[in-house]
Amino acid sequence: MEAIEFETDIKNGIIKIPSKYNNFLNRKVKLIILSEESAQYNQKDYSTEDFFSKYNIDLKNYKFNRDELYDR
Repeated sequence: MEAIEFETDIKNGIIKIPSKYNNFLNRKVKLIILSEESAQYNQKDYSTEDFFSKYNIDLKNYKFNRDELYDR
């Protein structure tokens, strides 16, 4: 497998391949897209409240037993 790297813009779902890579035209290729924006994230998207809100557990009737904690 041969690998090349270049930067380009994706517009309307079309990726322009530079003419020096014309030998790749009409061939099946494996494409990996790396976006500079994807390396940045918004901290509020990963808030603690959002994380724990996915794991709501009702512990109203749970009785903690310290003796059971140390039983092995």
